[in-house]
Amino acid sequence: MIRKMKHAVRWVGVGAALAYLFDPERGTDRRNALRQNVLDLVDRTKGSVGQLREDADHVVAPVDAVETSAQPAPDNGRTANATAAS
Repeated sequence: MIRKMKHAVRWVGVGAALAYLFDPERGTDRRNALRQNVLDLVDRTKGSVGQLREDADHVVAPVDAVETSAQPAPDNGRTANATAAS
């Protein structure tokens, strides 16, 4: 019973949204505003993804950029074979 009610409420919401967007008097303006908001969101998302890539490039250094004179890892009492086996 509750499942049927949820289904009905969902379709009432879809119908109300469609009526809002396709209103004969102001529907065109609403659709244009919605379209512009979606395009702005897509542009901001693209910018965020680009910024994340730049940040990741700074954090994860390429193998060539790693200094060969870096200090060795501290000895924790394990041998290389014991570490590889675990």
